[in-house]
Order: sequence, then structure tokens, then C-alpha cells
Amino acid sequence: MKRLIVIAIAVIAACKQGKGERCQVMDDCQAPLVCNTATNTCQDTSGTGIDATVPDAPKGLDAAIDAAGSGSGSGSGSGSAL
Repeated sequence: MKRLIVIAIAVIAACKQGKGERCQVMDDCQAPLVCNTATNTCQDTSGTGIDATVPDAPKGLDAAIDAAGSGSGSGSGSGSAL
């Protein structure tokens, strides 16, 4: 009986997929591989959790400030009431 339990545990542990093999969820792949759901294959991960970084914003202003009172948001109240 103990032998059967050891074999069952070994089979369950061996069910993890290797790199390039088919998967459906993250648990299907061996560590540290992840399941790419677009291709349904186990792939390497960069380990960061994101695949791109956000670029820094420019240090100064990129446009001049509008003159006071110009534009449609000046608050002049030129509409007609019903």
C-alpha cells in the first residue's frame, strides 16, 4: 500500500509541464515557468510581473500656458437661458 502511495505522489508531481509544453493554467507549468494563455504554452518569465516599464515624463512644461480669459472655458456666461 505504501508503495502505491509513493508512486501516486511521484506521478502527480511529474504532471507539471516543461518549457514549450501545452498548458491551460499557471499550475500546469513547472516553477519558474508561467502559462502564456495566448499560446497555451509554458514559457520563461522575467520575474518582474510586468513586461514593459513606464517612461519618465519630461522635466519641464511641453506647452505654453494659455492667456487668462481666452478660450471657451472663461466663465463669461454668454449662453441664453430657457
